[in-house]
Amino acid sequence: MADLCPPGVNTPAEVLDLLDLAYGQRYEDGEDVMGETGLNTQGHRVVGEIDKKVGEGHNLTYGELLPSGVSKALGPERLQAGLVEGGIVLELGMGTGKICLQVFLQCPNLARVVGVELSPSRYALALAALERVAEKYPERFAVTRQEDATKPSAVLTEGKRTLEINQGDLFEVDRGLLESADVLYAQVVLPKEVHKQYQEFINTVKDGCRCFCYDNLEMTWVADAPCVFQQLEVNIQKRVGYDLYVDHYRTSWLPNGRFFFMGVADREMPPTITADSAQVLRDKVQIAKDIFGFPPKCAIL
Repeated sequence: MADLCPPGVNTPAEVLDLLDLAYGQRYEDGEDVMGETGLNTQGHRVVGEIDKKVGEGHNLTYGELLPSGVSKALGPERLQAGLVEGGIVLELGMGTGKICLQVFLQCPNLARVVGVELSPSRYALALAALERVAEKYPERFAVTRQEDATKPSAVLTEGKRTLEINQGDLFEVDRGLLESADVLYAQVVLPKEVHKQYQEFINTVKDGCRCFCYDNLEMTWVADAPCVFQQLEVNIQKRVGYDLYVDHYRTSWLPNGRFFFMGVADREMPPTITADSAQVLRDKVQIAKDIFGFPPKCAIL
């Protein structure tokens, strides 16, 4: 198997230091908060009755990319081409805000990073993280809370640059923001009942927008219109010698890496992902399950 985190994708030390500061550095037992793995991270522990009520009809399943996974995704063959000067990054389902804060800190050429999270408790952790950074470095950062009780939000500023976090439903994201995004992060687990709505939603991005999605769109696509995303070459499963290469990114629940779909919107190219093509792949996976009792690696959904 190809190296999951090859040389050149290490997270800058300054960024790691700021992330450690933002998320409380370390627990009393010495565990690194930014390197949390398993199913008992801060994002898991805070979910309570308020979150469940807000999340009715949604899936509050949680996990997060580790810093090395984020850095790999930001690399030149992946998202870097979308991280343009003055660009916009939008994250749907930001959890506790670790990804959008890392992207903001690691990509100083961006003008705006925006995250949205359904869970009030996870949003609160993100807000606390931004406030820790601003309190420690007031000469560099400032945080402003938006006083709207129905749609809580806050903005971290660094000069003219902004990182905005919002508590709410991803389907309520302003369409103008979605359509102007240069990079879209969508590490969200959604019920199958809303897959079509979600796919129609992200299909409105502009050409050139790059995406990083939890769902393998080539297998989950059910929307009537073809998918506007063309899968990046580096993201496509292939053989490397005798090994099967699958583009992995380290996560809290799979520290050795999980596959994420990466693509670029290009309506000039013939579509390669449709509801019919996805159904063909799902049928092949089901056949493999029936024969062998487990899906092939390409079936990671």
